[in-house]
Amino acid sequence: MKTFAITGATGLIGSLLHKDLITKNNHVIVLTRNPAKIKRHLPASSITDKLADNANTKYVEWNAYDNSSWNHIINEVDAFVHLAGAPIIEKRWTEKRKIILYESRINSTKTIVDAIAQADKKPELLIVSSGVNYYGSSLEKIFYEDSPTGQGFMAELAEDWERAAAEVEKCGVRRVSLRTGMVLSSRGGALPKIQLPFKFFVGGVISSGKQILPWIHENDFIDIINFVTFNPSISGAVNAVAPQPVRMKEFCLTLGRVMNRSCWTKAPEFMIKLILGEVSSVLLEGQNVYPKKLLDNGFNFNFSELEKALRDIIKS
Repeated sequence: MKTFAITGATGLIGSLLHKDLITKNNHVIVLTRNPAKIKRHLPASSITDKLADNANTKYVEWNAYDNSSWNHIINEVDAFVHLAGAPIIEKRWTEKRKIILYESRINSTKTIVDAIAQADKKPELLIVSSGVNYYGSSLEKIFYEDSPTGQGFMAELAEDWERAAAEVEKCGVRRVSLRTGMVLSSRGGALPKIQLPFKFFVGGVISSGKQILPWIHENDFIDIINFVTFNPSISGAVNAVAPQPVRMKEFCLTLGRVMNRSCWTKAPEFMIKLILGEVSSVLLEGQNVYPKKLLDNGFNFNFSELEKALRDIIKS
């Protein structure tokens, strides 16, 4: 049994992680700035009408840029999991939006590290999200955890995010940055958006279809968080992706097969760029990312094949 602090507990991964942790009888401190949203999203068994503390979960008001109201909880925490951040693909990347994306990740991480540095009793571990966009894009290269950073806004964002998190190591705290690909889930993320045209029989390949798509089943991602928590030899960057990435064409064909839909149209690159602007790079650029550190340490993926993963997600 451990005590976890979680930011982003109402998000796609955060809500699933919270449920998993309390099911395993851990204690969870949810840092939240929106109690009403918590009440809608977290399991009913863990809340009351007034969001009072209970045996498994307690709620602390969260300010991402000022830790003075919540830094006292650090002394209670064994592991801090930072998942909060403004959504990447929800809006076009105007200069103002880029600042929001940056500050919600890097500045909030600095605030957490500062709270840990000031604490009398420090957590054993800080887990922070990152992304496979750290590597930039390539149609041929294979990226491992020790591969160099790429170029572009997303690569720079991921690099600065990891650098901010790594400062906690100066306090003697182990740090893990999870470089995540597309998280497959029916509850949110990119998959429902990609599914939508297939539901109306107009599904097809995005752009050339040659770009490589690193992905991970949501349940495997939760297992990865548990795995790195209880394996103290794992630190630094971890590629949190399935070991068999696919090209976009294969992904779309497999999705169509799982949904019993044809995959006959094609969304040209210029149209995607016109609609999404710079955000389109998330769909148009790819990375062949390999989870070397996880496999070297004995992690077993329940969903290493795309079709099995999609069938499990779409039926659920």
